[in-house]
Amino acid sequence: MTRPFRIGIIGAGMTGLACARKLADAGHEPLFLDKGRGIGGRLATRRAENDLQFDHGAQYITAKTDGFQRLLAELTANGAASKWHMGDRTGVVGTPSMNALAKALADGLTIHRQTQVTSVMETGTTCSVSTGDSTLEFDRLIITAPAPQSMALLGNDHPLSKQIAHVTLLPCWTLMTSFEKVPAPLKATYHDPDAPLAWIAQESTKPGRTNRNTFVAQASPHWSQTHLELDKPAATDLMLTELCKVLGLDRVNAVHADAHRWRYAKVDTPLSAPFLANASETLFLGGDWCIGARVEAAWQSGTSIAEKVLEQV
Repeated sequence: MTRPFRIGIIGAGMTGLACARKLADAGHEPLFLDKGRGIGGRLATRRAENDLQFDHGAQYITAKTDGFQRLLAELTANGAASKWHMGDRTGVVGTPSMNALAKALADGLTIHRQTQVTSVMETGTTCSVSTGDSTLEFDRLIITAPAPQSMALLGNDHPLSKQIAHVTLLPCWTLMTSFEKVPAPLKATYHDPDAPLAWIAQESTKPGRTNRNTFVAQASPHWSQTHLELDKPAATDLMLTELCKVLGLDRVNAVHADAHRWRYAKVDTPLSAPFLANASETLFLGGDWCIGARVEAAWQSGTSIAEKVLEQV
């Protein structure tokens, strides 16, 4: 009896989920290894006291390609996504939270959470993965971590690391805050790429949200890089002050404030190819960093890897 084809995926963000979904639909059973407690990568939702929630990663999604448009239509029909009308633009968001998109894509998939991969070894026809307390062997291994983290995992001297050394990603500090009261009305979003807070969203304007007076603010790449190594309380304080200045709020009315640092948030210099593979095509690297700074780019990368793997098997 022929043993099942073993496929491992490191990282359960959009790239990994897109890849796994296509492989699973073709009859394979990929195994996820993800270091986080949740899934989705930057399709992220943070929950706090008093049932507060904040979409502190990707703010909304748009689609340019037919395949991704079909996916968003399916997710919308299933109730996992809805259109968000922001006044000057319209995008798609997860319902009732951004990570609902990831949860819908992950339905039925096998995901080992809080599993930190410490090393990867190629043996010619397979790849072995160490997680500290165990070793797993795969016929195909797909790494979907940001380019710098993939390089750290493989080592800077690895041939694939040398091919992605030029890829650059920009950081983003994100503020999550809630106010007891705010002057009404406030716009759904504020965006100024040159301001310290390049993006501000009033979370309650998104469909399916119940929290009132909750805001997510994302700092510009320049501000985030300048303040990259601040501790969270200091970053929170600076960003909250800036938010109150922009929106005309009194910070004494803030009932919750926290910050999250995305060290690799936005693609600056992409690979300009949907993925990379080693010479034996047993090891693949993918992510939005391969194509560009859009959720759709992550989906395209993962889908392209799955198509290549399916050609082989």
